Amino acid sequence: MKENNYRKKLIFIPLLLLAMCLVSCEKKNKVPEFADDLFVKLSYEPANSDDIEKTYKLNIEIYRDGTVRIYANEFLKWYGKDVPGIQTSTISPEDEKKIEKMIIDEDLYHLQRDVGNKTDMEGIRKTLTVYTKEEEYSVYGINPSNKSFNKVYDFIYELTFEKTATYITKIDEIQRKGAENDVGLYIKDNFGNIVFVKEDIKDIYSESEAVVIELNEEKAKELEDMTSNIDEEMILSFSLYNDNEFIIMLVAYHGTTDGKIYVSNSFGNEDEMNEFIQNLKEGLE
Repeated sequence: MKENNYRKKLIFIPLLLLAMCLVSCEKKNKVPEFADDLFVKLSYEPANSDDIEKTYKLNIEIYRDGTVRIYANEFLKWYGKDVPGIQTSTISPEDEKKIEKMIIDEDLYHLQRDVGNKTDMEGIRKTLTVYTKEEEYSVYGINPSNKSFNKVYDFIYELTFEKTATYITKIDEIQRKGAENDVGLYIKDNFGNIVFVKEDIKDIYSESEAVVIELNEEKAKELEDMTSNIDEEMILSFSLYNDNEFIIMLVAYHGTTDGKIYVSNSFGNEDEMNEFIQNLKEGLE
């Protein structure tokens, strides 16, 4: 009896392994049905870069009708006044079919998720996402060396290279100019000379319904010297700038010893004043 059970087990195990293999092969060989709208997306962004202005994500979306959308987001710091626009273009139906075939031929949706170089902490993080009617599948990595991933990624990127390069140039120009003007707060005297910069400012806060810009100890002494040269009834006026743009007038009183310069304007309510203070503090970063 035991021998029969043993024989049955010997027969069952190979059959089970065969069934598992067939299911696995069927699943692997199953060709995905791509989504009807967006079906593939590329992204890349610097990893652990010191270039603040160049730390953002560039995205390239390909749609089934051949539409291409290129846009940037996730800026570490965006220097533009408005959100960056979207660059649109098209690819031919033939190229769209080539992308689909390449994704299938390279079995992209069965690659391991992370195909990056595991020893690299810096470089370019690339992501390729395929959208099907059942799910979306993303493959990514820093400086990836996987041949299948790079083949599909590079082919799509080359198709959109001209428009993408133009878009990147525009974004980088905005970022470069913004970084050059990113000098933060500074204070000018009546003659237009910069007398204090953001590193000289100890704190910004409210005091008796007034906004105070308090200088550090070293610069407080300089302010004392400046205000000691004016009449007791007079005030010393300054101009406050942020990133080379005039913000508001400031005043200091005769014989100031505490390093305090006051915003000349009054505010309608406490919320308005606090918002103004918070905006100024961003200029200290």
